Amino acid sequence: MQGDRVCIAGLDRNGKSIRPVLKRPGEDITSSHLYVNGKLVIRPRAKVRFGFYPVRTTPPHIEDLGFDPHTIRHQGFCDDSEWESILRASLSPSVADIFDGLLQKPHKVEPGAKTRSLGTVTGVQVAGISFEQRGGKREYRVSFVDGSGCRYDRVIINDLMFRAFADSSIDRLNSTVRAAREIENMMILARRLYLRLGLARPWLNENTGKKECWMQVTGIHTFPDYLEGESVDYVSIPTTCKREQGLTQYLKSVVRLPRAIRSFFNSTE
Repeated sequence: MQGDRVCIAGLDRNGKSIRPVLKRPGEDITSSHLYVNGKLVIRPRAKVRFGFYPVRTTPPHIEDLGFDPHTIRHQGFCDDSEWESILRASLSPSVADIFDGLLQKPHKVEPGAKTRSLGTVTGVQVAGISFEQRGGKREYRVSFVDGSGCRYDRVIINDLMFRAFADSSIDRLNSTVRAAREIENMMILARRLYLRLGLARPWLNENTGKKECWMQVTGIHTFPDYLEGESVDYVSIPTTCKREQGLTQYLKSVVRLPRAIRSFFNSTE
């Protein structure tokens, strides 16, 4: 994710991962593609129909499918039962199983590795959340232990809704540390937590001179929903934004989070 460019991924009704891509030269998916007729339709739990077509893929990004933006159709939202059923259909027993044992320390895969790039795990134990400023922008990271007992430290979070939630909490508490502890506790107390994990496109590591695909958290889903289902209307993503500010800087207009947080903790008691 850079400037107003975004990466989107979803699940079909059978739990199969799909990553929509644009294959025309010079064309990227941007925040404007998340909208249809001025309405934000590509977001968590949304049911969206695409006109997909096959494209040439390069492992590990085998989930890529081309699409025509004009074919996007919004078809409502999943309720808790339907959404959790789809997430469960996409589950792997562990992070290592998602990537067929090819994940290297700390959490990267070599380009061309014969594995997939998207998956889901549950039964994880959150070990820490951190928000840090680096290179003039905020980084969002999580450390966790998966169901097999393997620990993964400081994994980048690229879930836009989570980032908006975190930004609002930081603004409200005027502290990155306090916001991180509050959200960490919220995730620990969730009855059920699902992490969607994905591999970034190959990135050149200047220290090694090699390209690497780093693992990141692409979706955080809790039951009960830490967003209280309000992701459908309280986050406004602009159709244009200044490249140097980045998309996440526009996701700070969450105004109902204090109530949402109180409701979440009450529902876990």
